Amino acid sequence: MAANPHAAVPADILEWLGIENYKEKNYVAAEKYLSALGKIENPTNVKSDFWFYLGDTESRLKNFAGGRKCLRQVSATATDPAGKAKVLLALGAAKIGAHKADDAQKIAEEIMTLQPEGQVNAEARLLAGDVQVERGKFDDAGKAFMGVALLYDDPAITPRALQKAAAAYQRAGKTDEADRAARQLHEKYPNYVGG
Repeated sequence: MAANPHAAVPADILEWLGIENYKEKNYVAAEKYLSALGKIENPTNVKSDFWFYLGDTESRLKNFAGGRKCLRQVSATATDPAGKAKVLLALGAAKIGAHKADDAQKIAEEIMTLQPEGQVNAEARLLAGDVQVERGKFDDAGKAFMGVALLYDDPAITPRALQKAAAAYQRAGKTDEADRAARQLHEKYPNYVGG
């Protein structure tokens, strides 16, 4: 592809290269291969979920319009609630990145309807807290994040919720609540480094 941009690379190779680079968080390379795959009409032996990876990659590279376009395409074809919720979470994050808080709020509510409990629901609640941050309602965001931390005891979600709560309360000028969330994070998850 570098030597000849018009070279025909098999679709399954583009898919593999794109998804592997996505997993390695090499989003520039992932975008290169997945966008080339997206230009192929009806690629054979390729799962349509590559659009999710391309959409999420575009969003991570701050191309929110391109990310939303890809994610909407996946959302329209997703049939199972868990798959649709995963796509909607990425779309909600893209909406936050594009400063479209109202759209992101609707997406968070839709996800909570699709997945009324469990990890995906917790992620939707984190998204709802991010919406409040985007709106500048830091106290409400802190409460939303603390709600997630209280409802879910999950090492993949709870520390992020506590970290987000501490940051939101700090921005709201509520240092006691911020300190309490930070202390809870450090006591319960002493090895958490963020992310």
